Amino acid sequence: MPDKATPWMTGKTPTSLVGAAGEHFVMAQLLLRGCQAALTPRGAAETDILVRNADATVLAEIQVKTRSGKGGQGWRMSEKHEHVVRDSLFYCFVDFGADGWPVYVMRSSFVADYLTNVHATYMAKPFRSGHPKKDWPGRFVSPHLPEPGWMEKHTARWDLITGSA
Repeated sequence: MPDKATPWMTGKTPTSLVGAAGEHFVMAQLLLRGCQAALTPRGAAETDILVRNADATVLAEIQVKTRSGKGGQGWRMSEKHEHVVRDSLFYCFVDFGADGWPVYVMRSSFVADYLTNVHATYMAKPFRSGHPKKDWPGRFVSPHLPEPGWMEKHTARWDLITGSA
């Protein structure tokens, strides 16, 4: 009989398991599309999955970001992601908190620009009290900024990866 402290009994899944589930989910989607996909070793910088076509000619790198709740600000990123841009690097944002578990696929250059612009907009507006905001290294990809629904055009854009890989 399972221990009462197990995640499936408490309703709260550890973030490490949510992240691993997202990586495996993205990898499965790529495999089903005829790509050769493999998880990188834990701790590999900026890359969770390596991808190549059946002819093994072109490599793509995938960074997976996963969330499991409907609330919250979005997918946690950092200031460094504003500068991580490579033609072969893609981000897959997995939303296990939404119906159908959508995956939003974006190029690293798009994510870098998004993070830079959204953060600059946030910092430019002072608090209601008039005090300026203090900068910090945290960033978020939010399904609500710059406007609700903006991510929909990135849903299941596997062609960005399979066309490159």
